Amino acid sequence: MKAFRSASIFAAVALFAVLVQARALAIPGTSIGQFQAWVKANPALHGLSKQQTNQMTGQPYYTATFHAGSTAGNFLANIGDNNAISDESVAVDTSSESYDILKHVDVAFAMLNAVYGSAVAGDFKSANQVGRWTLQGQTHATALYRGSLYGYEAIALSVQLIPLSKVDAERKRLADCAKTDCGD
Repeated sequence: MKAFRSASIFAAVALFAVLVQARALAIPGTSIGQFQAWVKANPALHGLSKQQTNQMTGQPYYTATFHAGSTAGNFLANIGDNNAISDESVAVDTSSESYDILKHVDVAFAMLNAVYGSAVAGDFKSANQVGRWTLQGQTHATALYRGSLYGYEAIALSVQLIPLSKVDAERKRLADCAKTDCGD
């Protein structure tokens, strides 16, 4: 009986480890198939729908609404030219133009936790800020963070996940966009 209980506990721990890993599989650069499998296993995103054209990129994208406690949120995943996920973000669902996610880091943490799980949310919480800029034509500051798992770009209502390999290039782009209008 004791061996059976130990085996059951081991199986439960192994299943939990698989589920935690599955929650964090959808990141920029993953294939559409990997992304769809991650969404299917992610209860926060069961209402995901594919849209035909993002007005800024001209590419298709996925969107879903979710809740992080009492906060309503929006999830967005754009599809790139290579038919893979090019970027993902979470945003507070509000019509307030004055909302500033940088003043509500606890809300950003809760949204990341709801969609990506505690490992990603904890990575965001402990990430080092590598820069903060007010871009040309913007009223909100943009902050860029480097965690051990991902980079995070926070502005206005949203937090975008960035692969670590692209954080330095994004830092340079944001610094340039603070000096001249980049059109985004």
